[in-house]
Amino acid sequence: MAIGPGALAITILPGFSSMVAARDWERMRQSLRRILSGSMAVAGVAGVLLIVFSTPIVRLTMQRGAFTSADTDAVASVQVCSLLQLPFILGTTILMRVLSALKANRVMLPFSGAALVVSTGLNYAWMARLGVAGIALAASSVQALVFTALAILVFRRGPRGFLRDCDANRAPSGWK
Repeated sequence: MAIGPGALAITILPGFSSMVAARDWERMRQSLRRILSGSMAVAGVAGVLLIVFSTPIVRLTMQRGAFTSADTDAVASVQVCSLLQLPFILGTTILMRVLSALKANRVMLPFSGAALVVSTGLNYAWMARLGVAGIALAASSVQALVFTALAILVFRRGPRGFLRDCDANRAPSGWK
């Protein structure tokens, strides 16, 4: 799950950086919306397909010898819960590159700290109810929350949104 989002992030950063340097905020908003929606749609479809075929994939690749049908079901459930985070990882990666281009890296530390706290709490709560799959579900939930919070921060209108209504003479809030 790291290779695709990482490669996309490396590819898009120079484009967003040049839009920031040119203060082309409208093109940046449009590009970001297009890249986010397209990437997340592709990741969502891929995730759904992998979820649907999770048990057969695990059975085909691992169920041999000491690996039983029960083991296959356990691994497939963890895999399904992990795959739920795929579109959110991609979206978060893109939004983090946008924040880097906007020279707003300082917001990433509080988001990471909050994600750690929420992840720890959800891990304990859901591990007790769902076992190992609960840990994977907690990770997926935290990814969804982080993506949502970053999207609100980037797109929100008003004094705290980074891509609020900007013109050629005014940079996004928090931009230095």
